[in-house]
Amino acid sequence: MSETLPVEERASCGKGSARALRRSGFVPAVLYGGDKEVRSLRISQREVAKQLATGRIFLTVYALSFGSGGKVSAEQVLVRDVQFDPVRDTAIHIDFQRVTDRSELRVDVPVKFLNQDSCKGLKRGGILNVVRHEVSLLCRAQSIPNEIELDIVDADIGDSLHASQVVLPEGVKLSIQDRDFTIATIAAPKVAQDDEETTETEEEVEETKEEEKEKEKEK
Repeated sequence: MSETLPVEERASCGKGSARALRRSGFVPAVLYGGDKEVRSLRISQREVAKQLATGRIFLTVYALSFGSGGKVSAEQVLVRDVQFDPVRDTAIHIDFQRVTDRSELRVDVPVKFLNQDSCKGLKRGGILNVVRHEVSLLCRAQSIPNEIELDIVDADIGDSLHASQVVLPEGVKLSIQDRDFTIATIAAPKVAQDDEETTETEEEVEETKEEEKEKEKEK
């Protein structure tokens, strides 16, 4: 089920027009994809702030409602990018992508760690060290999960929690298929020392390198 999002067409483009839109309380946007023409849109800053506050703006399938008459498009869209002002941290541009029920999409979904209160290692004083707060998934537009769950109840100090331990919904799969990557570890308690510098484990360094490689491939 799509969520309706009110937008309006914008007749002019360019930096000057975009600045004028922002001054009048709107965020410029574009709609692309699906072998159709690119459309220039605008959306109220208030509505953008509302959607950002949900924490699910990149995981929600929207049906765009055009103009004051509220004509709802039959097209489904996802927010693919939001650009922010580096000083005020407010949205200054949005990219919408057309999707269908047949589209296989790559989305980053947050990880929820279950049973932290009863986790063996945490009860012994260990520390949950999250390597990946989000995991990249491949799924259909209507199958995007709000979050994925990882049960850590039996994890002890020194254990690593891997992607293979995540139970995924039907029709959803990991975008990284060639390795069982680490999502989190249960680290030993830290000993306070003067001027102690924390260092990454070899495993975390490798994960960081792999993430950087993945990002470079996507560019």
